[in-house]
Amino acid sequence: MHLASLGVWAGVLGGAGIAAAVAFPTVRDLAPSLPAYEAYAGEHWMLAAGMVASRVFVISDVVQFVCTFGAIIGFGLAVAFGGYLKGDRRSWLLFFRALFLGLAFISVAYHLLILMPSMQHDLRQYWDAALAGETETAERFRQAFADRHPDASRSLGLTALAALTTLLLGVWDLVGRAGPRSTPDAR
Repeated sequence: MHLASLGVWAGVLGGAGIAAAVAFPTVRDLAPSLPAYEAYAGEHWMLAAGMVASRVFVISDVVQFVCTFGAIIGFGLAVAFGGYLKGDRRSWLLFFRALFLGLAFISVAYHLLILMPSMQHDLRQYWDAALAGETETAERFRQAFADRHPDASRSLGLTALAALTTLLLGVWDLVGRAGPRSTPDAR
């Protein structure tokens, strides 16, 4: 459960990033004009791509939330029932797994609880003002969203890196435990 949650967690972050990286330039190059937003004088491609990317990131946030708890609960079960409490010589690996899992947890908590509520508010206000044809108001909210975007990218990148590092350390630990044990020479 621990390793599967970490794999899905890192994968959904990578997938969301790729989806946004593809959606924005593709929609920009298509230069759409959105009839529902015809009174909005701003860039319609930004609205269209942003609406698609927003849904992708909301889905990834839900998956992250579930995977965070799956990874933490799975880690706790692995520690409790995996022989770690018997003075295993690989305790340094357990320490680093816990450290990076904690870092992933803190980063995703910051993203979900602090950054996303205000960013989603600005995004909704941007879309509503654009729909109403209030270009100046829409641009103000779009800029507020854009100002927080680098922080969101960093928090998602840090979360992905920490989850992936925890996953790799977990696999290394698992392979090390399942690998060949030294046996007395049978001469």
